[in-house]
Amino acid sequence: MPNPFSRVVRDADIYLATNILDDKPEMAAVVGRIFALWASIEHRLRFLLIEIVGTRAQAAIAIYEYLTAEHLRLKALDQAAKNSTTHRKLFRAAGRDGGS
Repeated sequence: MPNPFSRVVRDADIYLATNILDDKPEMAAVVGRIFALWASIEHRLRFLLIEIVGTRAQAAIAIYEYLTAEHLRLKALDQAAKNSTTHRKLFRAAGRDGGS
């Protein structure tokens, strides 16, 4: 069965192993930084949600954590901002007008 990498590299071989980067420490470091950056982004998005919903933060975080797809989490943040008159300016400044 074709895999998505086949579109980039014809007949690509895919290896899934925990030690695949043992002999490539520079690449392993880059991968580690990517994971750390993504964790930081997710952490900041949670704080943004807390800032938007204020005192209802505990319930909002519970719902946010339940959403496992990132596009759903971003839609939830957009909806929260749409319903928060004090934070619409923040989303406009970030280039997100709250529209779909």
